[in-house]
Amino acid sequence: MKITNKKKIKFLSLIINLLLLLTLTFFLFLFFIRKINSYYSLANFVIFLILLITYSKLRCYEFTNSGLIVSIKRYPVYDKRIGRPILELPTELVKKMEMKQGIFQKNILVWINVNKKIVKLQYKVLGLCKEDIQRFISSLDHREN
Repeated sequence: MKITNKKKIKFLSLIINLLLLLTLTFFLFLFFIRKINSYYSLANFVIFLILLITYSKLRCYEFTNSGLIVSIKRYPVYDKRIGRPILELPTELVKKMEMKQGIFQKNILVWINVNKKIVKLQYKVLGLCKEDIQRFISSLDHREN
């Protein structure tokens, strides 16, 4: 089973790119009419910075369960390469997996066995629906049956 948020994140990055272009053109408009010292330019600059930081934090996630191996890949939106796994391990080492719902994003918590210790990993994911995450978690639970 494989779930990804690539399409939604690509769409969101397109919207952010358009908003960045709009704020940049508004800033140039203010520059040409000599209103650079106004509150509009300060607000425009703050909005531009917020959009730029948001764009830099967008990540595409790909969760894969092949039955024997669980793989989680993460890569930036603007990267053309295939995502490198940040977690790839046999399914028997995954102790538990659950989802926590936040305000804007979902957190996926993974508990794994490492040298007879249980380690908790947390991934902040944007753009995946709750049903897809629950299906992925239940596919991990069916491996025990």
